[in-house]
Amino acid sequence: MSVEKPLNTFTGDGGKTVVTYNCKFCRRPGAIEMVDEPNIQIQIAKWQPILCCNRCAGYREVRYGIRDRIQGVVEYLIQMKSLRALTQELETGIRSKLASHTKGYATAVNQHYRKVNVWEKDFVDILMERPDMWARILNDYERRRMSA
Repeated sequence: MSVEKPLNTFTGDGGKTVVTYNCKFCRRPGAIEMVDEPNIQIQIAKWQPILCCNRCAGYREVRYGIRDRIQGVVEYLIQMKSLRALTQELETGIRSKLASHTKGYATAVNQHYRKVNVWEKDFVDILMERPDMWARILNDYERRRMSA
């Protein structure tokens, strides 16, 4: 027998339902308003645990976009290395793209965690040396900035 948690909802003015929640990522409390529509059945209990605040949602959207761009560049780098087609000119272009994308990533992470923006050239050097480890490198950077 499953026990359902009571929902933190109440009906406000004008037939609107207000749902309170804790952000999935930062655990801060929040609330959203929904207009009650008689023809639409929304199961609040199913989506209430995955709600997040605008700040966390915006950060994740920016973060995933930058990570996708970095992934594209490092996959191209891996391909060029495996074909032995990596020229000095091509490497310079890849370095500049990685520098641009990692600066954006560092800015997004540091703004979200409210830290001083720290970006070092070593970030690009590590990605150039170990492009197959790009996701771990970015995750490690984020963890270090989160706990700094």
